[in-house]
Amino acid sequence: MISLETLYKLRLLKENDPIGFRRVYSNLPKDAQKYIAGYWYFGTARMNQVIPWHAPWRQFIVKPGRGYGKNWMASRNIIDYVLNNPGHRVNCYSRTTSECNDVMVTGESGLEPAFKEIGIELIQGSTREWPTTSDKAIYLVTRDHAQIRMFNRSLIRFYGASKTRGRQSHLTYVDEIFTWFETETNRNKKLEIAYQELMTITRLGDNPRMIITSTPQPVSILKQMYERQKKNNDLIIVHGSTFDNPYLSDVYKQELIDAYGNTRRGQQELYGSEQWEVPGALWNDSMIKHVKSLPEDIVRIVVAVDPAISNKVTSDETGIVVCAKTRDKKYYILEDGSLKGSPKEWASRVIALYDKWEANTIIYESNQGGDMVAETIKNVKKNVPIKAVRASKGKYARAEPIAALYEQGLVYHLEGMDILEKQLLEYNPEFYSHSPDRLDALVWGMHELSKKAEYNISWV
Repeated sequence: MISLETLYKLRLLKENDPIGFRRVYSNLPKDAQKYIAGYWYFGTARMNQVIPWHAPWRQFIVKPGRGYGKNWMASRNIIDYVLNNPGHRVNCYSRTTSECNDVMVTGESGLEPAFKEIGIELIQGSTREWPTTSDKAIYLVTRDHAQIRMFNRSLIRFYGASKTRGRQSHLTYVDEIFTWFETETNRNKKLEIAYQELMTITRLGDNPRMIITSTPQPVSILKQMYERQKKNNDLIIVHGSTFDNPYLSDVYKQELIDAYGNTRRGQQELYGSEQWEVPGALWNDSMIKHVKSLPEDIVRIVVAVDPAISNKVTSDETGIVVCAKTRDKKYYILEDGSLKGSPKEWASRVIALYDKWEANTIIYESNQGGDMVAETIKNVKKNVPIKAVRASKGKYARAEPIAALYEQGLVYHLEGMDILEKQLLEYNPEFYSHSPDRLDALVWGMHELSKKAEYNISWV
């Protein structure tokens, strides 16, 4: 068996000097050539997917875009580690134990298919059993975790995010930590505690290590990692993009571009680049919590409209946002239907959303357009409940009490409203160059539901 350090250096040589690599390779014994040719480093793996185990690092952080191949990368590197370190313990963490099974183990890029590629079969067994041959590994699920037992007495254990205390390891692998606790209050604090606990349990042996792979988010622990990298020089951060992976289909890549292109979230989801808060902005990423479904106790829904005053190429958009309130005074942003269009076009969109969500009321800002807004909506559909609002204070002051609701963890977004969220995160009146129409519509709708604002409102 050729050492991982030698394999890494050969792969690096192939990356930087293909001619030199071929010269070295041609002078190796035939059995070494065969071993190298069949090793995963020299197949479809990219250089930034190969972990330098011989280097003096304590933490190895990979923050890629979607489709980069982080799960494929993690599976093969973890297998390298357990095969080369008999008797070592590896702890693997994801948000839940079921995600560990579905993604890390049995997923298409998981450990089970990676083991199969090198002739090792996962079989069932008990907590007292170890495999008796090197071509078998025992996979079993216990009450609070799952584990894989290797012939060489190495052990891979799998846990959810709530099990980060007390389980010592030589190597800890953490998947998608930057996305943990997304819908919970005090998220940054919970992440900091989990991160510290993970570092604490990674303490066995002479060289304990932690690997983290996660699409980035602007959370406090990522700042801590950057600070540690500068201070201690024992932390490696690898950046990666969706477009690094030449094996992704053009159809899939185009779908990602359509969904995230030219948005702040796209910088994270496609290019692995976290987007930090704008100074002076009322919202930050940690305040915007996403859910995939709605609770059953919604008691009121409004469609809020911030109308544009003209219909030209240079005109602002008409902000149209659907907001909901539950019985226990939590709030949900259901849809952003904002558009640039004629009065008839935006009024038709308003009515369509009103009907789609079976809303109770349409709210519109009457500072611009006055009664014309109500008449335009009624021309599309008569006998719909409409309220007009007029404020005496500026946009920033109007938005402050609504941002406070977000900060308290009381507001949730359905997915798919990246442009609205970008506006929330970037709005600072000193620097923002155009009207935040989507933000305004959201603020009017949330005010109607929460009655939180402390500025003058008149209903007409």
